[in-house]
Formats: sequence, structure tokens, C-alpha cells
Amino acid sequence: MLVNTKILFPAIQILMLESNLLKLLASLQIIDQQLAENVVLAYRDYRHTQHMLKLQGAAHLRVPLDTVKSQMLAVKALWQQVFAE
Repeated sequence: MLVNTKILFPAIQILMLESNLLKLLASLQIIDQQLAENVVLAYRDYRHTQHMLKLQGAAHLRVPLDTVKSQMLAVKALWQQVFAE
């Protein structure tokens, strides 16, 4: 039996869309390839951490800033490249 992942797993579909969009933009040389890869990994880490906190019954989905510093820097670097004047 086949399962429609768009219905059962919308977060996976969103992740795939975001990842594919970043990879496409990098392949067209609109954004830097390494920055795109770093942001894709940062997003995956974010979703994984969020999922693990939910499984542990956390009331708030918060983490210490120093545990996500590299991911934050990756997103900021891409943001600066895209919106630089």
C-alpha cells in the first residue's frame, strides 16, 4: 500500500521543497553553493531538534543560543548575500 506523504508528513514535504529551492538557486549561481548547503543542514538540524524536544514533552521549544550558533551564522550569511546592497 502506498501512502501519500503530502497528507501524512507535511513537514517532510516542506523540508524537501525548501532544500530543493536552495539547491536550485545555488545551481543557477544565484546564491553561493556552500551557503545553500549550510542552510539546508541548519534547517534539518532545526527540525530534528524541534521534533526531539516535542517527543521529550518539552513545554517550550527553546535551546541555548550557543548550541545553534553555527546554524544561525549560516542563515545570517545567506541572508546577507541575498539582501546585500
